[in-house]
Amino acid sequence: CTELRHVELNEGLEVLGTNGRLSGDLYYCGAFENSAVEEVRLPSTLRKIEYSAFQGCEKLKRIRLPDALETIERNAFRASGLEEFVAPPSLRTIGQSAFSECKSLKRVVLNEGLETLGTDEYPENGAYYGVFEDSAVEEVVLPQTLRRIEYSAFQNCKSLGRVTLPEALCKIGDRGFQGSGVQEVAI
Repeated sequence: CTELRHVELNEGLEVLGTNGRLSGDLYYCGAFENSAVEEVRLPSTLRKIEYSAFQGCEKLKRIRLPDALETIERNAFRASGLEEFVAPPSLRTIGQSAFSECKSLKRVVLNEGLETLGTDEYPENGAYYGVFEDSAVEEVVLPQTLRRIEYSAFQNCKSLGRVTLPEALCKIGDRGFQGSGVQEVAI
């Protein structure tokens, strides 16, 4: 959709997109994947953003996520133009690669109540990226409720300089901050 610029979705919509798997190794494309969308108005009833929904939407700079949102699936905003991500208070799950390769993403604020960032699955074929892997994150606010940072979450975030880890944190997965610019860690 090279001409699609504005999207407004109706109240009552609870899930945006598909779960991504068609059969075997074949996948559906995301709802607006690689479109020219610049502005999206999501309904307050939205609970889940599925696989690759806004992947590759380079012109999408900002999006206001509804307070009811509970899940952002794998690749949902991968390689998009988002500049900031502020998690709504109800968010409980952020899938692998959800914000990876976001070259404009500078600031990330995760909500209190979020306990796990990413998934603990280690892909055999190496096809998954960490949640924010290879993005331009400079600042991240981690919630005190965060207990697990999974596989490659901030790998290669070269602009990330300082991280304050929550006291409840009990696991940082393989390559959690590998190749990042982190020079100072506080608890």
